[in-house]
Amino acid sequence: PPHPPPAVPHMTTKQMPPPSPRPRREGSVPAPRPGPLHLPLLLLLSGSVAPVPSCRAFRHDYSCDRSLCNGGGGGAPRGNSSISSFRSSGPDSSGTDPDDVDDDGPCFCPDHLPPGGLDPQTIPQFIIMTNDDAFTRHTTPVIKEIHHKHRNPNGCFIPSTCFVWPYWTDPNDKTVRQRAGGSEPDLVRSLYLEGHEMGSHSLYHHHSPSESDIVGVRDWLSDYVGVPKEEVVGYRSPFLEHTEEQRRALHENGFLYDSSIPEMVGLPGQEPLSYSPTLDERLWPYTMNYGIAQDCSADLWPCGDEETYPGLFEIPMPFLQDENGILVAIMDVQGEKAYNILMVELDRRYYKHRRPLEVFLHPGYTSPKRQEEISRFLGDALQREDVWVVTNHQLLQWMMNPMTAEEYKLHMTRERQCPHQNPQCDPAVHTPPGGCKFGEFDLNLCGCICHGEKDKTDSAGFCLDREKGTCTKSKQYVWWEG
Repeated sequence: PPHPPPAVPHMTTKQMPPPSPRPRREGSVPAPRPGPLHLPLLLLLSGSVAPVPSCRAFRHDYSCDRSLCNGGGGGAPRGNSSISSFRSSGPDSSGTDPDDVDDDGPCFCPDHLPPGGLDPQTIPQFIIMTNDDAFTRHTTPVIKEIHHKHRNPNGCFIPSTCFVWPYWTDPNDKTVRQRAGGSEPDLVRSLYLEGHEMGSHSLYHHHSPSESDIVGVRDWLSDYVGVPKEEVVGYRSPFLEHTEEQRRALHENGFLYDSSIPEMVGLPGQEPLSYSPTLDERLWPYTMNYGIAQDCSADLWPCGDEETYPGLFEIPMPFLQDENGILVAIMDVQGEKAYNILMVELDRRYYKHRRPLEVFLHPGYTSPKRQEEISRFLGDALQREDVWVVTNHQLLQWMMNPMTAEEYKLHMTRERQCPHQNPQCDPAVHTPPGGCKFGEFDLNLCGCICHGEKDKTDSAGFCLDREKGTCTKSKQYVWWEG
């Protein structure tokens, strides 16, 4: 980077070396099936709703030895679960005796009930929120607007998991005239300082990203943002086009989890499409020690019968469906209906099995109405004292050391050290030398807003020079083919 990332003065994270790569296994990898988007996502992007297509039932040949895989008791977590409590806001160990640690890490069979044999009505109700893609001057305020309005029961602002896409285009691609901007390091850093988890969404958001594209985000976050590499433990595939190559890359590079495989429930009277037989029996995260329990044929992207990744979690992405099995959403729930849809889903979980509720968003597609509806939902949900909004990593940490809602609240309150919330911006310090030039300094962004920057209909105006922080670059239109 042109300038080293600033030190994070409040960070007390135990520094650990990056996970060492695992040796590659021999064997061929089946080629991914063609097509940029599977049918359910096409329906979602078009705004249509339809019954989930009938596919074969879940993998009946899948089995998990519960005598050996009993919920994490056999090993320590992959990645870094020793992140200090103010970063993780949750349990920071697997609860395992270090002398009994297995190099393969935790082992969780797929289940519809919470870990540890706990009564579902005694555990916290978790809501996990994720934000995908580039984090820019236009998308980051959407996240902050939602999360700054709400607090968890311990008084800390609610966090999310950010799957970061650093670059719009490959800087080495000579067919592109100039490198276009993606995520802005300063804004990603501000989200990190406020307690959001940072994960990989690949460097360039290509179809079928390579190992270097996946792991490169960890390096980018470390070099440009200041996030310790050992804290980047999660991944979501671009377009949800998960493949065996990607899962192998995650396993060999010490990631803790993937969250890319959709999870669907069959229509009434039909066999389930995957591992969740009913809307009331949704699948919890599980490790892939014994393979992939879900039926990947239901979403067109391959899962090999011989795939096994000990200690690597899959956090399923359940489709939101109504009582008739009609597809409602998987990401970016409809704005005008978001509140009602999410409240129905929360009640279904809260009064039954307490399986975590997922709210998956693309900030770039979050309309003001959707933003308003989601914020209204979070406000009402958090009125219940045992509801917590957590990151994916925090959820897995709780699974590796499960406790009741009462114990969790005591732990979170006793150990509370909220991340640096809404840091004060000093214009005298953060305004670039000589001022913004063709723009004004904005306290919320703690940076310059350029004249005409947001007007996409007019070529007049200026854009930010990221190295100088000034509004001195003339606007240009960049056209992509295809």
